Amino acid sequence: LRKEYRELEILDEITRLKYENLLDPSVVGNTRNLLIESFLAWKGANFVPSQVHTAVKWSDKDPYSLQSEELPSWSKIDKKAITIRQRKMSLGDKLRRSSAARHASLSHNQRNRDNTIDTVPRQSSVLPIALQWSNNSCAFDSVLSILIHIW
Repeated sequence: LRKEYRELEILDEITRLKYENLLDPSVVGNTRNLLIESFLAWKGANFVPSQVHTAVKWSDKDPYSLQSEELPSWSKIDKKAITIRQRKMSLGDKLRRSSAARHASLSHNQRNRDNTIDTVPRQSSVLPIALQWSNNSCAFDSVLSILIHIW
């Protein structure tokens, strides 16, 4: 947990320096560890930001250790691996595929006749009067909806 807080302190310092346009252009990274690693390479391995709390502050006695991150390797899957996977298809998958193939072979009229349902009385869905919710709605919309229902 202490390591997490230390990393957050360093990331806060990186953010502050970036905001103030004081961050060196060499400080880059696609991941958190790579970013911290490049920052410490620029500032020095023993750099401690000034605002760090004493409980998480690191020193020579309690050094900050950055674990190197190993990125996952990518590889191209060949067709042999795919055919082996298809051979190991379960019985349920085979049944689903055969059902889908049968359904696709039926004519449009046959499918409609098979899928028709006797008329079922539909229940009307009554929606309460309220404001329509959207991505930019706020708490006031909820309060106004409650007040409308009370009134």
